[in-house]
Amino acid sequence: MHRGDDTSAPPVLLVHGSRTSRTMWRVQEESLSRAGVRALAVDLPGHGGRRGEAFTLDGAVGAVLEGIDDLGGAALVVGLSLGGYVAVEARARRPAGVLGLVAASCSTAPTTVLRDAWLLAARGIERLPDGGAALNQALVDRALPPPAAATSRPEGSLST
Repeated sequence: MHRGDDTSAPPVLLVHGSRTSRTMWRVQEESLSRAGVRALAVDLPGHGGRRGEAFTLDGAVGAVLEGIDDLGGAALVVGLSLGGYVAVEARARRPAGVLGLVAASCSTAPTTVLRDAWLLAARGIERLPDGGAALNQALVDRALPPPAAATSRPEGSLST
């Protein structure tokens, strides 16, 4: 990546995956900024600073399009998992606003049995007294060594 102020580089909009928030992109935002590239990460409804809002595809696409507007009306959009799907739909709705698209770790639609099992698990997690915060934290603690886990807890995410 070119270092320095490269005014020809398009701005970058970063869209997080499920059960996290815009803070997952903190390191990437800092790296892009050091390289002179404008970058912005957004929270989707139901996540991070917008956790109290119900998630809908229209609301999520709206958040992405607002982010694009905040970056001047056009951006390279990078989405991870759920964010990748939302980015693809944002591109379909406003092609001129999405200069390029990276949809990472997106999978195809699961079969009915897999989808039903996933929905059952998701509904069970939502019914936990803490909405799944302790489970989410346990997964982070198990996956990451203590120093990394301490700095990887997304602000406003489901972890405490």
